[in-house]
Amino acid sequence: MAIFTILKAHRVNFFSLAVVGAIFFAAQLMHLNLNDRVTWAVLLIVTVVSSFLALAFNYWRFLKISEAPISSIAAAAQGYIELHGAASTQKLLKTHFS
Repeated sequence: MAIFTILKAHRVNFFSLAVVGAIFFAAQLMHLNLNDRVTWAVLLIVTVVSSFLALAFNYWRFLKISEAPISSIAAAAQGYIELHGAASTQKLLKTHFS
């Protein structure tokens, strides 16, 4: 699982989505019908493998995050951590989203 340590979640998910989108685009360009079973099988296998790799990466990432110890913000280390607490400010924060 060493390759998972150098990958980023948004890149893996985008790559998997791009592969699935390319499969549908390729099927559209080739004007495939239901009689082209071998071509559909190859496209399906590529799609399933790409989706499985994204699933395995995201599950590995979930396990790493769920195994992280709970810390305070002052004692937080680099890497995956889980923080609990309440945030407060002196002044009300206004954003475009809330």
